[in-house]
Amino acid sequence: MECKYCAQVVHIFKDLNEEELRAISGMTKEGFYAKGNIIINEGDRIDNIYIIHKGKIKVYKINLDGKEQILYILKDGDTFGENSIFKEQKATFYAEAMDDVKLCLLSKEDFMGIISRNPEIALKIMNYLLERLQNIESLVKDITTEDVKTRLLSMILKLADKEGIKSSDGIKLKLYLSREDIANLLGTTRETISRKLHELEDDGIIKFLSNKEILLKDIEKFKEN
Repeated sequence: MECKYCAQVVHIFKDLNEEELRAISGMTKEGFYAKGNIIINEGDRIDNIYIIHKGKIKVYKINLDGKEQILYILKDGDTFGENSIFKEQKATFYAEAMDDVKLCLLSKEDFMGIISRNPEIALKIMNYLLERLQNIESLVKDITTEDVKTRLLSMILKLADKEGIKSSDGIKLKLYLSREDIANLLGTTRETISRKLHELEDDGIIKFLSNKEILLKDIEKFKEN
């Protein structure tokens, strides 16, 4: 998929016609970030809407202890930087490439022009941002009220619903997050995550097919936990 087709995979643009999509694609510029590169630093001015062409990006903050707290993971077709179009502000987060990432950048000025011609897009953006806020609120609630094993189960179930592959033995799921990233997402330590994953395997809920792939052996038992 070339950069010029990025607009076609972004859900906030999905109701636009071919002519409008081509116009948006013509406004985009391509960007590339190698794995580990910081795309946005906290405090940076955001002048673009970022569309992920290929790759994964983690958005996080640094807590008072100097540790990462991952807010969410973005993948192909996801966007970020939209909140800056409604209010001039600096980034309150870091965005880092989890693997080699190709981006399409759309200037805020061009994006505002698109919204002026298609005001329904603004509503989609607000709903998109609201969904992210709700996910963050849910994460904060889980961290403060649920134990690590419950949080880990919840995360795996959400990933399985979105990306799991059904088989005769259960649901196969690739864990693209490292143990460290899972720990930073769930507010715990890498050692604890490793221990809890092995507990889930001992409980017969999951089976490791490789270091990065698991099988959910009993999805109903999984949900009950």
